Amino acid sequence: MASTQDLIITNARILTMDPKNPKAEAVVTKGNKIAYVGNDSGAKSLGIENARVIDAKGRTLMPGIIDSHFHILSGSLSLGSAALIDVLSLDDLRESLQSYARDHPEFTWVTGTRIGYDILPDGQRLNRHHLDEIIPDQPVILISYDFHTGWANTRALEMAGLLHGADLGLSGEIVMGEDGLAIGELR
Repeated sequence: MASTQDLIITNARILTMDPKNPKAEAVVTKGNKIAYVGNDSGAKSLGIENARVIDAKGRTLMPGIIDSHFHILSGSLSLGSAALIDVLSLDDLRESLQSYARDHPEFTWVTGTRIGYDILPDGQRLNRHHLDEIIPDQPVILISYDFHTGWANTRALEMAGLLHGADLGLSGEIVMGEDGLAIGELR
């Protein structure tokens, strides 16, 4: 007898990603394992009873593409920061950061996470001058939604010893401006 997890999918255009057998029309799973990949008649001949049967009606089926990595430490530490995922403009950013700073006078640093790369119009990039205009006297550090880029204001760059650049080796890049100073983008 089949468990409720058993599944038969037929009448599909299956891309197997197996160079020796790149295409199929049916797949059968038993529990959480793939039991068969091939043609419809082969799937039906397995005699699995009480399986859920899905007619794919010629639609495409392919393996899932999943990026399953986590930034657990960074994500956990960011819970006390300004949540910037809904920030869509410089005005939104100003309101969020100034509100966060007012609500948390106990914090020396103003921190924000999950900001998008595209909050400025016409492909402009956020820089330290934007952040200086919003909060000039406290260090500010913002981290992108993917945790791969950060933006710092001048005060933060000075405190970290990065305003004039630094060799980070392979661990990252301080984007420098034509004036020889860091623009505030940290990759």
